Amino acid sequence: MLDSARDVMEGSAMLIQEAKQALIAPGDAESQQRLAQVAKAVSHSLNNCVNCLPGQKDVDVALKSIGESSKKLLVDSLPPSTKPFQEAQSELNQAAADLNQSAGEVVHATRGQSGELAAASGKFSDDFDEFLDAGIEMAGQAQTKEDQIQVIGNLKNISMASSKLLLAAKSLSVDPGAPNAKNLLAAAARCLLSPLKAFSGGLA
Repeated sequence: MLDSARDVMEGSAMLIQEAKQALIAPGDAESQQRLAQVAKAVSHSLNNCVNCLPGQKDVDVALKSIGESSKKLLVDSLPPSTKPFQEAQSELNQAAADLNQSAGEVVHATRGQSGELAAASGKFSDDFDEFLDAGIEMAGQAQTKEDQIQVIGNLKNISMASSKLLLAAKSLSVDPGAPNAKNLLAAAARCLLSPLKAFSGGLA
C-alpha cells in the first residue's frame, strides 16, 4: 500500500509539472498528450492504492465472480429442466431468500469493519451463483421460447442489480462521508429486492 501511495505522490508531482507546461503552451499537442498520460497514470495508481484497503479486493473478486457466473445467460436457449416444477420452484424461492439475506448482510457490513464487508461480499457472490443456477433451472421449465427469454431477461436484471449493490457498498466503505453514498446503497438494495420478489413470487 505504501508503494501505491508513493506512486500517487510522485505521479501527482509530475501531473502538476505537466499542467504548468500545458498552460505555458496551450496549443502544444505533445504537451497535452503528456498531461493526459500522466493524469491516467495517477488515476491508475490511486485506484491501486484504494484497492489495497482491507476488504476492497474481496469486493472486486465478488464482482468478477458475478460477472463470470452471468456469462451463463449469454446463450440463445437453455436446456430443458430435469427437475419437477415444484422442486425447481422451491429451490428458486430458497435461493432468492438466501440472496436477499446476503444483500442485507452486505448493507450491514458497510457500517462495520472492513473484514465484515469482505466476508459478506464473498457470501453474496456465492449465494448469487446458487440463485443463478436455480433461475436457469427454472428457465428450463418455460413452455415457450418467449417465456424463457423473459426469465433470462429477469435474471440479467438481477445480475446487474447485484453488481450495483456491491459497487455501492464498496464506494461507501471507501468514503463513508461521501454525499449521497448511503442513499445510493439503499437504492441499490431496493433495486435488487424488487426483481427478486417478482421473480420468485415474493419473499418471506
